[in-house]
Amino acid sequence: MVQRSSRDYVPAIDSSNNVTIADVIGNKTDGASSGDSLMALAKKNNTDILVVDGLHDVPTQNLATNATVAQVVGNKTDTKAGTSLVAMHQDLLEKTTFPTQDLATNLTFSQVVGNKTDTTGGTSLIALAKQIIEDTGTTIPGTITTIDGFHDIPSQDSAGNVVMRDVIGSKSDTKNGTSLFSKHEALVEKTTLPTQDLADNNTFSQVIGNKTDTKAGTSLVALHQQQLDRSGLPTADSANNNVFADVIGNKTDTPSGTSIVSLQQQSLQRSSLPTADSANNNAFADVIGNKSDTVAGTSIFARVAAVSAAFVKPAQDAADNVTVTTTVGNKDDTVAGTSLMSYAKKNNAQLSVTKSQGTFTYMDAGGEVDIIEITPSTGEEILGIWLDLTTMTQNGTIKLYSKIDGTNYRQVSISGTTQSYAFTVADGIDGVYIPGPFSISSDFKVSYEEGADEGANRDIPFRVIRKQFVVA
Repeated sequence: MVQRSSRDYVPAIDSSNNVTIADVIGNKTDGASSGDSLMALAKKNNTDILVVDGLHDVPTQNLATNATVAQVVGNKTDTKAGTSLVAMHQDLLEKTTFPTQDLATNLTFSQVVGNKTDTTGGTSLIALAKQIIEDTGTTIPGTITTIDGFHDIPSQDSAGNVVMRDVIGSKSDTKNGTSLFSKHEALVEKTTLPTQDLADNNTFSQVIGNKTDTKAGTSLVALHQQQLDRSGLPTADSANNNVFADVIGNKTDTPSGTSIVSLQQQSLQRSSLPTADSANNNAFADVIGNKSDTVAGTSIFARVAAVSAAFVKPAQDAADNVTVTTTVGNKDDTVAGTSLMSYAKKNNAQLSVTKSQGTFTYMDAGGEVDIIEITPSTGEEILGIWLDLTTMTQNGTIKLYSKIDGTNYRQVSISGTTQSYAFTVADGIDGVYIPGPFSISSDFKVSYEEGADEGANRDIPFRVIRKQFVVA
């Protein structure tokens, strides 16, 4: 391999290699946006500098664009019609330009203030000030005299409403006037304390009344006195029904009264604890009963006690058949008992799941050979049959037989349609599962027959899952 030095090696354009100094420096044609060499970075920096330099160029006159700092500052030739800082400065200069004498224009603040040389014929603030100074000496004094007259006291209860003195009024105004002083007089009268039990209903103070008002009056104080009278404590078991106190009653009221206190006493009496096994049926407490009530009582508590007694666990193998618990039985009941527990244990003893397993040797002689035969002593349910056929090299057929008449084997169908199971070596299946469940009560067997000569003895492991049951 030829080793190149950095002096005679130029990398490819935009090469991403970073092995030699030449890779770091790059190629003259490296792109500013795609390469990462010093040459590419230098080109990119040069491009960025040109962009920044362009941002400092002076914009055209009155340019409306607002994208760069230069456009915000503007051009020296911008007029007040523009939007740059230069244009705004030009507008401000115009608005603060010193106006000529007696200029009638009203566009800027300086025009409103005016020129020191403005005359009384002008409209600026300077001109208006000179108009006041040059007053003849009759206009202002006359005005002052007129204003002084506005402060004279009006006549009593004057109906005038032209100047502020008419609104304020005179100290001599009565409550019948319309001035503020008259309204004050009317307010004083309306807040004057009324006499005891005054029947007048003209002012707010008359509605409230006097502290000395009695219950015979009509003021709020009088009504309060009436309320106090109505809330007085009634006598024990009072039959009165005139005021709220009569409805509530007296603490000493008995159950024979009609007040709320009496009704409470009645409620307490009705909720008192009855005696054990009381036959009374007068109050809610009689219906509920006493904790000591027995099954002989008639209360709810007595009935609960009776139900509770009915659910007491019976003795082992109890022959009673009076309650639900004696029918259900005890966990310790044996198969000799008559409870549901006994019958369940009896049925469980009659049902058992077993398995038959072994290995049958299929002889080289071939032909259909019985590989499994079952002779049940009672009823059985076949849950499933498994045959391991991994040693078989030829296709074969599996059949089921049953002594339906008790003497002769008859081939039976599988699932109502299939007469036999076919085993095909090419399928790559290691065995066959004959699904259950199906019931038998007579001899049953499974046979196997090779489809072609195996050429040797073959072992067939098998397993049968069986469940016995009693046949009546």
